[in-house]
Amino acid sequence: MIAAVRSEWRKYATTRLWWILGIVVFAGGLLYAAMYGFMSVLMATGGDTEVEAFRTPDLIASVYNGGNTLTRILALVLGVMAMGAEYRHRTMGWSYLGTPRRLTVVAAKTVVVLGFGAVYGVINAVAGVIAAIPLVHFYGGSRMLDDPAVWRSIVLGIVSLALWCLLGMGMGVLIRNMVVAVIIAIAFAYMVEPLVSFVFAFQEWDVALNLMPSGATSALMGLKANPLMMAASEPFSWWLATLVLLGWAAIPTAIGVFATIRRDVD
Repeated sequence: MIAAVRSEWRKYATTRLWWILGIVVFAGGLLYAAMYGFMSVLMATGGDTEVEAFRTPDLIASVYNGGNTLTRILALVLGVMAMGAEYRHRTMGWSYLGTPRRLTVVAAKTVVVLGFGAVYGVINAVAGVIAAIPLVHFYGGSRMLDDPAVWRSIVLGIVSLALWCLLGMGMGVLIRNMVVAVIIAIAFAYMVEPLVSFVFAFQEWDVALNLMPSGATSALMGLKANPLMMAASEPFSWWLATLVLLGWAAIPTAIGVFATIRRDVD
């Protein structure tokens, strides 16, 4: 298993994709965190600049995790490509021949995908903290980096991005055509799922919203009653939200793996 993980790690660590994507995650996370922070301030203060905005852990945590809405899409795409590139370049057969137990290959990819997702989660969190500095300075309040609740939100935000990466891998396992899988993943994460989640948030259907990936992600980060982040008024507990995201990743992965182990190597 260790040798399989090392092999899968080298497949991505020796390419330009991971660090190029890291730069995009940082730049996009910085922009989105600043944008969501500014919009959250307007909602919290009504545009009154005399009122200190950052007085609650929820508000500052929404800035630190503001880039999550973009980074999760990039993590999803990376997860898709983890499997899709193998099928596209017809190297999956060599992977299976090198490690005859196909479940071991999939398990090794899962470990590596979760690792890269966590790395991008850390980059996203750093971008969020940097974006918060001028906002807190201008609108008053505190960065609250000494608050355990804020750190918990940051850490769980990193976990959520690792799980989105795993969800992408599940799609990549299920849909063998990488281009089609990427298009479907982006359409799902950028249009379909946010639209459905917005309807649930508007109707205040908290249970349905918490069962969606976006709602579960916000619940995992400890956010609530935040329509910008698709956070329900009564979010699931962090462990239940984790199970929801794992379920979204496990369903396509299980179907894809079942089909894969029954299919001839090509």
